[in-house]
Amino acid sequence: MFKVHQHIELSAGLTERIGENLRHGDTGVVVNVHPDKAAYVVECLNLDGSKAVIGTVLLYQVRRVTSKDITHAHHVAIPARAPCTSPTS
Repeated sequence: MFKVHQHIELSAGLTERIGENLRHGDTGVVVNVHPDKAAYVVECLNLDGSKAVIGTVLLYQVRRVTSKDITHAHHVAIPARAPCTSPTS
């Protein structure tokens, strides 16, 4: 199980899960833990620190990073996002 702010590595590509070009070995940070602890909201960052993608992953799709892991880089095509709007009452 993982905690908020814990660094993780994707243990599988997630194109089908969150529609982004994330690969096995990409790293991210847990930003929310679902109540049943079977799913986690993970934020993956670009190497310049900007947010690349945020999405929900299942426990089997991530693993803990260790001191023996190293970051690798690849280009990720991020589609343009519509601006967030407030829900109407």
